[in-house]
Amino acid sequence: SHLVLEIIREKIHLLHKNDNAKFKEWTKSIKKTFTKIDAIPYEELTYENFFYNYSLKRIPLVIKGLANVMARNKTFDLKYLQNKCKDMQVTKQIHIVNDVQNWAGLAGMETTTIGDFVDDIFSNINTTTATLKDKGKIPYIFDEGLSAQGNGGCGQLLNDLTIPKYFTQDIGRMMTTKRYDTHPSLFVGPKNSSCGLHVDSSSSNFWQALFLGRKKWYVVLYIHLSFLSYV
Repeated sequence: SHLVLEIIREKIHLLHKNDNAKFKEWTKSIKKTFTKIDAIPYEELTYENFFYNYSLKRIPLVIKGLANVMARNKTFDLKYLQNKCKDMQVTKQIHIVNDVQNWAGLAGMETTTIGDFVDDIFSNINTTTATLKDKGKIPYIFDEGLSAQGNGGCGQLLNDLTIPKYFTQDIGRMMTTKRYDTHPSLFVGPKNSSCGLHVDSSSSNFWQALFLGRKKWYVVLYIHLSFLSYV
């Protein structure tokens, strides 16, 4: 369960914090499936190379330059979102640091729209963000489905989006449970927004494209369990 994984994560964190020498010695004995993350321009990455050398082996990869192709040379920025997705219903999330009970340390706040959320980012980008960071309560729109089902999504963005050839064989969307019908999904956050260390909810392979700003990922592998966090 997610709770068990978070407890393991917390114990690993405490070992690293309290006895770094012992932590380093212990990690030397762990067989790792990868030791580095490749970054390959999409023009040089064939589907066969991606599928056999990365996807099947569950090895992470950065594909460079693909976002412009996906957006068909449009600019997927905040103004675009406000124009195309202003009425999309979403839930604000906050990252509660050191919370090992909630998945990814996230707690839901109030419901809002993308239009209002972007307005908040524009109005608070130089002031409130810094204050919220000190309190650990920077709002974040996390994994909100773009499909027209459920909360209404944002069909106009989907119409402007091209799914890369590497990810068209999506088993999740072929499942009869319809669990992934709302995907692909949207992440939007102001500077310093984040979530906590976590494992993908289905322990699946997944992909994410960055269209605006910067995003830091931490990919940590222990005992063949991939613990992933991003800020």
